[in-house]
Amino acid sequence: MNSDLAAAIKRACSPSSFYWAFLGVSRQDASEEREVEIRINAATETVSTLEQPPGWTLERRDASLGAVFLRRKQRLTRQAVRGLIRDAITLAHEAGGTFQSWAHEPF
Repeated sequence: MNSDLAAAIKRACSPSSFYWAFLGVSRQDASEEREVEIRINAATETVSTLEQPPGWTLERRDASLGAVFLRRKQRLTRQAVRGLIRDAITLAHEAGGTFQSWAHEPF
């Protein structure tokens, strides 16, 4: 992993990162598996050709937005959310794009 990618993941996994604002579940509910969705912004050609990564379902592509939406089921514990953020940033980096946001059900 290159140092820029590692630094981006470290910043995003910090509890002060805005990505944590999307959590919004009680600690009690965090251990239940929920469907989560990430949005990756990328060039139109990447959006059109991105293959479904292992462990994710390609929910939809929106070339007009330059966005790919991927889903999977997981817990929402702090450790699991850190993993989600790390995976999303890594996928976006590999696609030459950026990790925009994430959400969990209910959507």
